Amino acid sequence: MAKDTAKAARKPATKTKSAASPGSKTPRKTFDWDVIEKEYRAGQLSNCEISAKYGPTEGAIRKRAKRDGWTRDLRDQVRKATADKLVRAEVRKVDTQDDDRVVDQVSDRAVEIVLSHRKDIREGREMTSLLFEELRDGTVNRVLLQELVGQIADSEEWNERAKSAAMRAISLPQRAGVLRDLANSMKVLQGLERTAYNIDDKDKPKDPLDELLDAVMDRSRGIDGYGG
Repeated sequence: MAKDTAKAARKPATKTKSAASPGSKTPRKTFDWDVIEKEYRAGQLSNCEISAKYGPTEGAIRKRAKRDGWTRDLRDQVRKATADKLVRAEVRKVDTQDDDRVVDQVSDRAVEIVLSHRKDIREGREMTSLLFEELRDGTVNRVLLQELVGQIADSEEWNERAKSAAMRAISLPQRAGVLRDLANSMKVLQGLERTAYNIDDKDKPKDPLDELLDAVMDRSRGIDGYGG
C-alpha cells in the first residue's frame, strides 16, 4: 500500500488543454459594420477616428468602403442640420418671440463673432509683418552677424559643432526657408482677412497666379536645404 502511494506521488499529473494554449484559435473580432457605415456616410469623422471609436483598422474601413461603394453622401445633410440646430439654440436664448427682435439679437451675436475673428486675423498679419522686418534686418546685416558669431565662438571657445550650428542658423538656406514660411503665412492671413471682410466674390474662379504660387509653395517644401 505504501509503494502504491509513492508511485502515485511520482506519477506526473495529466495535462489538460486549456482554451488559451498555443494551439487554440483566437476568437475573431466582430464589428458593427452597419453602424460604421452610417458613421462613414455622415462624413464627420475620418477613417482613423472611426477606427479608434469602433475597433476595426483604418485599412479595413477603407477596404470595406471601397468594396461596398460607401460615400460621404450624408455630409451636407449633417452640416445643414448642425447649422439649423445652432440657430435654434441661439434663438432659445433670446428674450422675445418677436421675429424682428429674434433676427436682430441673433445677428448681433454673429457680428460680434465676425469682428472678433477680424481682430485676430489682423493681429496675426501684423505679427507676420514684424517677423518679415526681423528677417530683413538679419539679411541686410548678415556679414555683421557672421562676424559677431565668429567672435563670440572664439571668446567662449565653442567647439566646431556649436559654431557650425550657429552659422547655419543665419545661413541663406535657413533665411530662405523662413521667408517661404512667412510668405505662406501672410498669403493665408490675407485670404482669411479678405473673406472676413467679404472683399472677394465667393463664386469667383481662383486666379491662375494663386494656383501657381500654391504649387510653388508646396514644391518648395521638398527642396533640400530649405528648412522644413
